[in-house]
Amino acid sequence: MFFDARSFSEPKLSMDHFREWAGSIAGSYLNSDVPPTTSLCKIAQSEELTPHQIEVLAAEVNKLIHSHKYASAEDKYLAADFPLADAKVAIATLQVGGEAKLAYVSPEPERIDNGPDAYSMWGILEPAPMDKTASLRGELKVANERTELLSQKLGDRAILSKFALDAAENRFIKTARQLVLQGDNFEERLKVLGMVDHQVKLAGMPFARKSLAKLAYVLHKEGLLEASGARTAIDYFVKEADCKAPQELISPNLQARVVNGTHPLYISLKTFKDSHDRHLQEHSRGSFVDDRLQILRQRIRAL
Repeated sequence: MFFDARSFSEPKLSMDHFREWAGSIAGSYLNSDVPPTTSLCKIAQSEELTPHQIEVLAAEVNKLIHSHKYASAEDKYLAADFPLADAKVAIATLQVGGEAKLAYVSPEPERIDNGPDAYSMWGILEPAPMDKTASLRGELKVANERTELLSQKLGDRAILSKFALDAAENRFIKTARQLVLQGDNFEERLKVLGMVDHQVKLAGMPFARKSLAKLAYVLHKEGLLEASGARTAIDYFVKEADCKAPQELISPNLQARVVNGTHPLYISLKTFKDSHDRHLQEHSRGSFVDDRLQILRQRIRAL
C-alpha cells in the first residue's frame, strides 16, 4: 500500500468552533487584558487541538482582535499594536520532554525552492499517456489529498506571515514617528523624514516608502506637518524609489552612511524587511503547491 491515508486524519471541526473559541480568547484580552497566547494554550489543551488547528485558531484570534481595535482606534495604523496569539509558543508549551500532548503533530512542509513536480514530490511514478488503471487512479487520489493538506497549511502560514508583516510595519512607522517629532517645527520634521527615507534606500527597502507616505499623512492630520510639505512628501514617497528627493526633505547635515546596529530605527527596518521577505516566501510556496494541485486534478479527471 502506498501509505495509510488515515495518518493524516484530524478531529473534525468546523469554522464555527474556531470562531467561537476565537471570540472567547479575544474577549478575555479586550475585557480582562489576558494575553491571547495564554488563553490559546488553555483551549488548545482542553480541546486536544493539533498544531495545524492551533495555527488556524491563532489566526482567527488575531483577525478578530485587529478588527475590533481597527474599528475603535483613532489612529488606524496603531490598530495592530497588540500582543499576537502566538501559535508557535502555544505548540511548544504543550510539549513536554519531546512527548506531544497534542492529538497529532503534522510534519513541516518540505522546503520548495526549485519546484519538483507533484509526482516526484510524493514518490509515485508519472503515468504513461492514457494509462487508466485503477491502481494509478488510487495513487493520484492519495497524492491529491496530501497536496490539498499541504496547500491548506501553507495558506494558513501565509496568513500568519501577513499579520507579522503588518505588525512590523507599524513598529517601523511608530519608530520613525518618534524620530520625526524630535524636530521643533514643520521644516525640521520634514528634513528628519527625509533622513529616514535615506536610511530606507540604504536598506534596499523600496516597499517601505509607502509606509512613510502613511506617516506623512497621519502627521499632517495631527497638525505636525503643514499641508504643502506633507503633500510634497506623500507625492515623493509614492513615486519610484530612484526619483530625486524634493529640497524640503534634504538636510545639509545628512551623513553619507551611518549604520548603528542598536538604533531603534535600524532594528525596526531589519524586522520589517525580514517579515516582508518571509511573507513573499510563504506566498510563493503556496502558489507553487496550488499550481501542482491543479495539475493533479486535471490528471485525475483525464483518467
